Amino acid sequence: TYNVPGGLQSAFASGESYFIVTRAVDLAGNAEFGPGNSDIPSGTGITVSYDDQAPTAEITLPVHMGSYRTVTLPTISGTMDDTATGNSGIREVRIVLKRDDNSTYWRGPGNDVFLPGIYRSTVTIHTSSWTISNFTLSTNRLYRLWIEAEDYAGNVLSVSDGSINSDTGGIWFRYDLDA
Repeated sequence: TYNVPGGLQSAFASGESYFIVTRAVDLAGNAEFGPGNSDIPSGTGITVSYDDQAPTAEITLPVHMGSYRTVTLPTISGTMDDTATGNSGIREVRIVLKRDDNSTYWRGPGNDVFLPGIYRSTVTIHTSSWTISNFTLSTNRLYRLWIEAEDYAGNVLSVSDGSINSDTGGIWFRYDLDA
């Protein structure tokens, strides 16, 4: 493990690749190999990508302030991207689905219930999009939805529990079988 000094760390640009080589020099000044790029032995070093920015993610269905029935909302879906923010790749996308009238939260596929306490459900990731299905919504209700994403570098696009509790951010939509 090596901690990069602050001055060098600030020189890195997110999304760029860097070739790192270690070169040993003993106390007598004898070097493992010469100081030039052409002196580096084949197979020595490693290329790493630097990513210090959170990915982006959006909800595309349902749309904000939309009204839906079962046939118009078979899945909840959206897009995600990490190529513009570092390109380490998307590791995970999560949603928080809240039933507004009683402040309960969907427990995810296989646990198709709404219970008290914020719950983040992991979605299915595709190349540049995500989906989640197998949910049952109550008719004539307002729902709120938030999205989170994490890339392989550990950068997170997140929503705080405080924002969820105060209904800040995210989108809302109405589900009504009678419409």
